[in-house]
Amino acid sequence: MHWKIAEAKQELSRLVRAAASEPQWIQNRDVVVAVVIGADQAEAFLDWQKRRDAETLAAALTELGEIAATDDYVLEIPARADRANALTTSVRSRAARGKRRAR
Repeated sequence: MHWKIAEAKQELSRLVRAAASEPQWIQNRDVVVAVVIGADQAEAFLDWQKRRDAETLAAALTELGEIAATDDYVLEIPARADRANALTTSVRSRAARGKRRAR
């Protein structure tokens, strides 16, 4: 439900009761300025926020690097080998066909 600020002030207890079942949107001059939610929804949001902020990929890779350093682990990287590139092969063959047609 949407409330105007003055209405929300006057009906605060009703607004809080309603927030237990669904979010209550508070507007000032038709612009949403706040949302009142129930305690269970707030707890769920805070849990989600903690999980989201818990670990980033960068933090996990940093930790992995530290573990590898303490275990004297060395990552062996194989020598690079060029592979056939289907795109360049296709472009070259089209160019060759074009030269044959031009003759």
